[in-house]
Amino acid sequence: MSVSPETVATLDYHVAGEPLRILLDAPEPLGGTMAEKAATARSGVWARLRSVVSEPRGHAEMFGAFRTAPVRPDSDFGALFFDANPASAFKMACGHGTIALAAAALAEGWVPPQDGWNQLRIDVPSGQVGASVLWTGKTVQAVRYRHVPSRLRSRDRCCPTSLGTLSLDLVDAGAQVAIVPLAGSSLTVDIPALPWLRETYLEVKAALTAQDGQAPDLVLFHDPLQTSEGIARYTGAAFFGEGNLDRSPCGTASSAMATLLHATGRIASGQQVRAQSPVGTHFEISVPEVAAADGTVLPMIETRPYATGRAVWTLDPQDPLCGGFFLG
Repeated sequence: MSVSPETVATLDYHVAGEPLRILLDAPEPLGGTMAEKAATARSGVWARLRSVVSEPRGHAEMFGAFRTAPVRPDSDFGALFFDANPASAFKMACGHGTIALAAAALAEGWVPPQDGWNQLRIDVPSGQVGASVLWTGKTVQAVRYRHVPSRLRSRDRCCPTSLGTLSLDLVDAGAQVAIVPLAGSSLTVDIPALPWLRETYLEVKAALTAQDGQAPDLVLFHDPLQTSEGIARYTGAAFFGEGNLDRSPCGTASSAMATLLHATGRIASGQQVRAQSPVGTHFEISVPEVAAADGTVLPMIETRPYATGRAVWTLDPQDPLCGGFFLG
């Protein structure tokens, strides 16, 4: 007996070049916490629905998300984020994904919009994150994303690579982020250098795994912080997984960078820095609030996301590639 194909409706956004494919009308995973919901969603229908972000419908560096019911009484909704690798766990947090989902929440009427700044609270596995969406003229003009509490964990770690020994800093920002300044090395952050940065990322990941027994979740390479036309800025490239590159400045990596700059006295509370990506897009990042005496802060990112389209995908069980594939 043949089984009828299943269809999955999605809404796509990009945030400074990084895509997010939102599953519409996804079933609600069971669980009283977001971690429990994520564990439930690792199997069953959710695992199958993840195929819409992998090839041949998506690509190896695409992200997806779906809304869930909130787990806190003061949250608007919950969110689970995932990448195209079916072996990957759901993300603890996703900065660019939260920005896109917050914009979609108002544009789609999931949360009734009001003129001006609209405050949202969203549950993710690492905690509750906040977003403020500027709604003007029936459109989203900007989103301010408030990351989870973040702090500097260690400074000036020595990491051997084929470029020589690199010094890096580690930041807890809902994920473990290694921040590697490229000043003094032979590399800069630009498109021609990306293959070498990817190789260096794999070396840094292997070296930190050998030192600490675990790999960082993200590695951010950055050029020196500079000021021009009164704006402090840097260009960075954030890698994750098996060498995937975030096309945007990366929400989590940018939050970690803001945390580091504040902890080391290079920016004051409320001072904005422009985080630029290799493709020329940018976030405005800052630390508007110090959350605890131990230096824990709540970083903020501001940018404007854009909707890029809608689609209805077919999952045909007779198709040998129905579940998608992932080449890395």
